[in-house]
Order: sequence, then C-alpha cells, then structure tokens
Amino acid sequence: MEAQYPRYLKFGDFTIDSRRRILLKNDVEIAISAKNYELLICLVRNEGKVLTHNELLETVWEGTFVEQSNLKKGISAIRQILVETPESSLFIKTIPRKGYSFIASVEFVDEPAETPSTPETKNVEENATPQPVEPKPENSAPGPDASQRSSFRKAGPYLAVALVVVVLFVAGFVWLNPFAKKATRFSVENVQITKLTNDRNCNDASISADGNFILCGVKSLNGSSLITRQISSNSRIQLLPWQKNISFWSYKITPDGNSVYYMLHDIADPSRDGLFQIPFLGGNPRKISNNALHITFSPDGKLIGFVRLNSNRNQIMISNLDGTDERQIAEYDEGHRIWGLNFSPDGKTLLSSARLQSSEKTVGFVDEISVADGSKKGIFENERLIVSATWMPDKSSIILGMRELHNEVRQIWQYFPSNKELIRVTNDNNTYRFPVLNQSGTIISVSQESVPSTIFLGETGNGGQTIAADNGLFDHLSNLSNGELLVMSFDEGNGAVWILNRDLTKKQPLTDGKDGVSLRPKLSSDGKSVVFASIRSGNRELWQINLDGSGLTQLTFNRRETIFDGKLLANNNLIGVSNNKDGYFIWRQPPSGDNVVLDEKISFEWDVSPDDKLLVYDKFNQSTKQSEIIVKSLENDQIIKTYQRKVTNVLRWFDQTSFIYQVQDFNKFQIFKQDINQDAPVLIYEHTGEQNELLRDFVLLPDGKRFNLIRAKYLSDAVTIRLVETR
Repeated sequence: MEAQYPRYLKFGDFTIDSRRRILLKNDVEIAISAKNYELLICLVRNEGKVLTHNELLETVWEGTFVEQSNLKKGISAIRQILVETPESSLFIKTIPRKGYSFIASVEFVDEPAETPSTPETKNVEENATPQPVEPKPENSAPGPDASQRSSFRKAGPYLAVALVVVVLFVAGFVWLNPFAKKATRFSVENVQITKLTNDRNCNDASISADGNFILCGVKSLNGSSLITRQISSNSRIQLLPWQKNISFWSYKITPDGNSVYYMLHDIADPSRDGLFQIPFLGGNPRKISNNALHITFSPDGKLIGFVRLNSNRNQIMISNLDGTDERQIAEYDEGHRIWGLNFSPDGKTLLSSARLQSSEKTVGFVDEISVADGSKKGIFENERLIVSATWMPDKSSIILGMRELHNEVRQIWQYFPSNKELIRVTNDNNTYRFPVLNQSGTIISVSQESVPSTIFLGETGNGGQTIAADNGLFDHLSNLSNGELLVMSFDEGNGAVWILNRDLTKKQPLTDGKDGVSLRPKLSSDGKSVVFASIRSGNRELWQINLDGSGLTQLTFNRRETIFDGKLLANNNLIGVSNNKDGYFIWRQPPSGDNVVLDEKISFEWDVSPDDKLLVYDKFNQSTKQSEIIVKSLENDQIIKTYQRKVTNVLRWFDQTSFIYQVQDFNKFQIFKQDINQDAPVLIYEHTGEQNELLRDFVLLPDGKRFNLIRAKYLSDAVTIRLVETR
C-alpha cells in the first residue's frame, strides 16, 4: 500500500485528488491515462527533488521491463496536459543526462475534518447519482413556554441521567449488532495487490474456498492443460495431459475442494465440447453436460449453475453436481450475451453479467435471477462491458469486473445498489476479469493480465535484423503509399487509429479515442481513407475517415450482428465481417441495396487483393476437419483456389497474385508467402520467441525484403487484492 499522503495536491490551476485518482484543472476533470497519472503524482510528491530516469522507471513501471522511451512519452504527454513545453517549463524541468524535477510549488491539503454538519465525502464516479441532503425546515415546531421550561429545569437532573442511559444502550446495541457494522468498502487507496504466481502462465485463476489452492489454465509447446497449485509450497498437480487445439473455459474448484469442473472446447472436433468433472488430485474426467458456460456453485456445494447456448438464446441452467435434475430457470433472447454467472451468498439467486446488443445501442447490465421462479431484477446498467459480478457476503454491494470505456483494459469496481455508488478498486494498465471473493469478503482473488507489444522493423529471413523498436500496445498494421504505417494503438489509454513514421515515431492520430476497442482499421482500395469499427453511434458500426483526419462518415446502420471490420473498394462496395449465432460470416454491401453474404462460418481472417478482384479468407471445413485458405473471385463469387493450410492470426494480400499468412505453434512463428499460380508456399520469416509470446500482426514492405511486425507477450498471474484498511 502507498505511504500516507494528504489527499489533495495543488499546483497552479491543477489539483490531484489522490483518493479518486483524478486530475482537475479549475475543478474540471482532465483526461489522463492510469500510467501517466502514476508518473505525474510521483513527480509532484517529490516536489523540487531530481528523480533519475531509473528511479522513475522503477517506481512507475515497477516489475515491468520497459525502455526509457516509455518515460519520455509519459513526460511528453503530461506536458501537453499541463500546457507546457521543455523550453518553457512551468512544472517539469528536464535535468540533462539525469532525469526530471517538478519545480512548481505544491500545496498539500488534507481532507476536511468531518463534523456533524458535513456529510461524509464519498468516492463516487462522475456518472453516479448524487444523494440529496435533507435540509432542516426553517420553522420547526414551537418551543416550550415559560411554565414548561420551569418544569424541565426541575426534572433536568433526572432527564440527564435517563439520556445518558439511552445513549449508552443505543451505542452498545450498534457496537454489538453485526447488522449495524459499516459495509466493507474497497478502494484504490486501501488495498494491497500480492502475486500468488510469478511464471506469467496462470490464466483465469480460480481459488479454492479455503484459499489454499489455485486452479490455472496453462499453455506450453505441447498444448493446453489445467494445473492446481498449492499456494504455501507452490507444489503442482497437472490434472489433464497436454492437448493441442483445445481450449479450457470456466474452470472452478468445488466448495468442498474435492473436484474440479471445466468446460472443454475442441477447435477441430466440436462434438467433444462439454462440461466435465475430474477429481481434485487428477483422474478420469466425467462428462456432466454437452453445453455449458460460466459455471458457478451454490454456497452449500450441492448445485451447479451454468449458461447454455441454444440457437440464439442464452439459457440459465442449474443441476445437481452429477448433472441430474437439470432444469432451466431463466432465459435471455436474441441480442443478449452472458459473460458471467455467480450464486448469491444465500444460494437463493444468481447474478448474471450480460450484454444487450440492439439496433440502437449496446449496454452492459447485471441481473439478479431467482432460483425459485426465474424472475429477474435489474441491479446495475452501464455502457461498458461487464464480464463478472459477485455479491459481497452481506449483499450490500457487488464486486464487478468491468472494461474501461474505449479501452481493452478491464478493471475491478465495487457498486452499492442502495445509493448507486461506484468505487474503483484497481487503477492500472493490467486486466482483471473474473474476481472471486473469500468468505469474509476482505480478499479478492483474480488473474492479473497484460499484453505489452513492440513494433519491429526488420528484414526477411531466419529471425531478421531489428532496425528499430518501440514499446506500447499496438495492433492491425497497414502500409501507406508514402512509406508510413497505419496502426491501432492503445498507447495513450484509449484505442485510436494512428499514422506512424517508418521510424515508429507518432505523426498524427486520425481518431479521438472515443470509438471503443478493436477498431481493426483497413486502408481503402484507393489509399485515401480508412474504414474502422466504432461505437460512436451507440452500437458497433463501420465508419470511414480520410487520411488527413477529415470526412468522418458512418457507413453501416442499425445492424444487429456484431461487426468486426470492413474494407471500402474502389467501386464503393463495402466488404465486411460480422458475427451472429452461427459464427462469423463475410458479406458485401453495394452503395445501394441489401448485403450479400459471400460465405458463412469463416474462421475470421480475410483480405481483398489490391485490384479488388480477389478475396482470400480462412475457414475450418467441418466435413474434412481441416483448416483451409480459400481464394474467391469478387467478380463472379466463384472459388478459384483452396489450400489445406492453417492460419493462426494474419492473412493478407501482398500483390495481385500472392498473399502472406502466419502460422504459430506455441512460441514458434512462421510467415509464408503463397503465389496463387503455385502449389507450394515459400517460408519468408521464422522466429522462436519466449513463452507466451505472440505475433499479433505484420506487413511486408513493397520490396518484399523488409517488414514491420508486432510482437507481444500474454502475461497472466494469479493475485490477491487484500483489504488492508477500512473506512
């Protein structure tokens, strides 16, 4: 936990509120990313002191390997916020070859002392509804007359004794009555985050009820598996053999600690999918159900709740642990997607965290569902994605795993339904998805995830030569005709489309960071504009913007399917990929007229050739159980070529007759180039990275010898978020 400092730090027109972790200018909140906030408050708290580069890196980026370029970017971003330059430093002074110093005068202000006339200051999010304070009426009931006052004086000593007795009785009742205890309140200032694992390979950690064991999903060169780890000794038991092309979803330890339940998804053979039970120390798995997601156990350990996908509906199911007496208690219709499900502490209800996508907008919400009759009660609604919701033991509040607005990062919040108060529990650049509470409600267990990425400029061959690199959070590269790069970046907090110089310095943002996440920008065929996905209109639609930042235009309207990305052709036809209950499908939208579906149940990756004549995409053939790359004519919709090839992440055209694609096997990456007039592909790049390293995207330069690629690492450890101070 941080050392104790005064809550407010004031300098110039600015104020830092360290409890709410916000920056204000003349009492108006100023947008600042979590990491830049940490950097600024570190400088301000050390007013007048020279902080070296290493001191700042170790303090702000503790436990993370970063380069000094990250520090320079942070200082530059803060200077823009404070409206200053290195040459006219009013706040931050650069100390050549040493570091930085905050030179402005800082006023440290404690919180106002609480008095009977001052209501408690609460850490409330901006959008939370403030609770009105009941004013006292100016004209109260008339006071006693003279005779009454005389009687009061005579009875005064007896009344005083009686009053003391009453006060002591009430105070004792409040002190001893457990229901009168103040509700537990987590916040950024009163929690301590501790790592339980440190190998960065514990995915979606689930903690046992006694807090002694962790269940992790793990990956290796041999495939995927589930491992239980004893926290005190770090001893491990591998529950299942390594399996390739397998994903494990929603795995948990039963309340009695005797079994593990997990959902298995077989990419190559979906008929194997299902909910399985296995003894805690390993053994033979037993199939409980064919279709189950987001499992949760009742507090007494007798029932299991789960979500079943049935056509376009989400069914809320419960059954005995052995799968018997399975029954549906509630249902969500088309447009809904359930992200999480948790039993209440008394076992009488379930909390479901869900998303509703309509033709107008997308909202996230939390419902409480009665186990007895399936009735639903709305608890919380927000425009953000809510991936998990669980009651505190006293049901006074809910712990939420919720995505930050316009950002891929998911953080933990605490919500009080009684007064609609929303408190931030974490505030960093990591992701926390499925928090689990201990029985007393003082410790949150969760996976802490991050995906730092780096853009490399290199040469084709075995490994290539790194010419330049930059740290950040990047995805979706495209070459521009002038040699610059188009990229989606979360480097400044919110996702935005940027144009980068070839040396990877930023040139200009095309969008303002208000589009949501996974913008997936694609350059138009004429090279003059970009098509990207955005939630500006309330729902996820395709938008277009020119490379000079002008001409922002919405291209699709009121679609109920989830749109992922699109490309605008020279003839103004729009090609796009969407997702519905049956999976991904690719479509074409003429300038006027309805969409035409080009193929269904594709795998996801696709591109259009530079002359707009050919479409390439990957697909899993359910008949042959093989992954395929398909080349189709956009002029007559006929398939030209089919290749029995597997694509891991990237598939795009290089020129009119050849495309490039990536294959990854654990941490080994290979990039191939395939000429459609040839049968065999050519290996043009190969690299063996570290554990959990990803190749997110790449583009070949026109000379075919150099490339830009994005390498990233998926890092995930189990952590506890412990309440160390109550208010």
